[in-house]
Amino acid sequence: MTDYSRDRLGPDDEDRLPWLEPVEEEYEDGEGGNRRLMLWLGAAVLALALIVGGFLWIRGSDKAASGNGALIEAPDSYYKERPSEEAPATGDDQIVYSASKGNEVESVIDTSGTAETPVNIDRPAAETRAVTPPPAAAKTAPTATKPATPAVAPPKPVAKPAAPKSAPVAEPAAPASGGSTIQIGAFSSEAKAKAAWKTLSGRFSFLAGLTELVVPVQSGEKTLYRLRASGGNAGDICGRLRTAGESCSVVG
Repeated sequence: MTDYSRDRLGPDDEDRLPWLEPVEEEYEDGEGGNRRLMLWLGAAVLALALIVGGFLWIRGSDKAASGNGALIEAPDSYYKERPSEEAPATGDDQIVYSASKGNEVESVIDTSGTAETPVNIDRPAAETRAVTPPPAAAKTAPTATKPATPAVAPPKPVAKPAAPKSAPVAEPAAPASGGSTIQIGAFSSEAKAKAAWKTLSGRFSFLAGLTELVVPVQSGEKTLYRLRASGGNAGDICGRLRTAGESCSVVG
């Protein structure tokens, strides 16, 4: 068979004609081109994002590093200054302190805190002094000595003299608990101290039996007059005065 006859196509080779073959290579080339395009677009977007992010980071770091780094010098004046006018002291416990500065203290006596009951202010009779036995009576009675035996007949034994009974010693009165002197306040003049005592003793019957004492004391360049009273149970009296809202302290 010649070459021409081999190259000729028979009826069975119809499907092998070039124009009837599927264009596989062209299809594959088109799909690969689209894929490469998508890759390029993705790379471009990523590069753009990196550029924008780097720009923003550099801009932020420049702002954070702003400033000259100089030290802040402390002012020449004091950081805290004492106020020119002192705040007024408040409170009931500042009465003595205010009076020590020479200020006028006007006390208001509140009698609603305790009931004013009459108290027996009669002083007890004079205490019986302890009777001290004389030195001779305090000694023990002498023991009778045995008489010497005479040659003739022994005399009758001498009876022992009865020891004299000492007078009973009166027990001293029990001292009151606590001290006996109280201090009610301090005033700028003796007249004001006495006027305060007159008011207090008139309000509280349990103060009527006490002895009033006005003691002058020197405080700086001023003289204060402390109002005191003695002659009773200082702790009990101060407790009753504090219940009524008055100031009181035991001083002796």
